[in-house]
Amino acid sequence: MPFHWFEVLSGLAYCAFCALCAAVCARAKLRALLDSAPRRESGLSAAADNIAQSTPKNHTQGSRLAVSLASFAALAAFLGMPLGSLPALFPFSWGGLAVLGCLGLALGFEEEWAWNAATRRKARALGLLGLALAFFAWYARQRGVPGELFSLDSYVATPLAGLVGWQGRLGILLLASAFLLAARDVQQEWASGLAGVEELEAGEARAVVISALVRQVWILAALGMAVCLFVPWCPAGWLGIPGVMGIAVDALFFWLKLLLADYGLCLAENTLPRLSACTPRVQFLLAGLGALCMLFA
Repeated sequence: MPFHWFEVLSGLAYCAFCALCAAVCARAKLRALLDSAPRRESGLSAAADNIAQSTPKNHTQGSRLAVSLASFAALAAFLGMPLGSLPALFPFSWGGLAVLGCLGLALGFEEEWAWNAATRRKARALGLLGLALAFFAWYARQRGVPGELFSLDSYVATPLAGLVGWQGRLGILLLASAFLLAARDVQQEWASGLAGVEELEAGEARAVVISALVRQVWILAALGMAVCLFVPWCPAGWLGIPGVMGIAVDALFFWLKLLLADYGLCLAENTLPRLSACTPRVQFLLAGLGALCMLFA
């Protein structure tokens, strides 16, 4: 297979763009945390305080090598996701599993292969994404949906919600709800890791913020895979926008969905504290019901 510099440079440029978007999101959320003085004085919440107590103090800093490897792995996950109607920059027949693998590697490097509360929350979110991909692939095989079973491009090109009955749509909704609840726990842990960052010294604060940026890249990558599975629709076809302009509109719409999902997690954390009562058992119950609905769709 010949080596193509254009593909490599395109991939690096796209990774830089993803890192920039993550930096913008992290900066906005950090500023919101620092501006919420009453909330900071009383702690993020009872659940966030429990997360902070169960996480080691050196967890937020980590080694430079581990943080670098985690950021590279998380950014590599974006290369396996389609940008709307534009296929993934590095398409593979097992692209969805490759994205999950990159996210798993990023999680391992970021947490330095320690099994703690933060690792469990992210592993749970990854497990729910993997479960959704597995049942999507099972349904696609049973119904003869065109494309590779474990490629995200297949489910963006042919959204399953338009093929299944009401049971299947309910199953997709339940699987998406289970993942969003798990992603909210990850977002809450992200916020708790930044509690009190303004009181640290410059060097320590810089290390904490860099680690938070890597976690923000991970969150965006996980949400990107969820968008490809649960909200794959592209507007260019509906609006009749052809050619390169249509591809650009679909790519912008993908990132709009992604950023809105990230903003929705922050909004849910601030306005819906009762969602903290949704324990992992509730999340897995929703995922199990969704899987059963997919089986009988």
